[in-house]
Amino acid sequence: PCLPSETCDPIIQRPIKQSASGACGAYQFFHTETKTMPLSAFRDLSNSKERAPPSNDIDQLEKKFWKNILFCPPLYGADTPGT
Repeated sequence: PCLPSETCDPIIQRPIKQSASGACGAYQFFHTETKTMPLSAFRDLSNSKERAPPSNDIDQLEKKFWKNILFCPPLYGADTPGT
C-alpha cells in the first residue's frame, strides 16, 4: 500500500477480458488474460466513453452490456492484491 504522501500506481496483474461469440441471445464466453498494466491505464480504459454507463438506470446498463458484448468486451482486474 502507498502512504498518502506517496504517488503510486499499483499494477493489475493479467486483467481478464471476457470475449463472447454468438447471436440471438445464445452466447459463449471466453476469458483471456491480457498483459499486465498499471492501475492508471486500467482506470483510463474503464472511464473511456465506450465503456461509460449510459445512466444510473440498471435496465439501460444491462441493455448496453448485451448490445455491446461482441464489440466492447468487459475487462476485469480481479484478484489484485490490496483490493
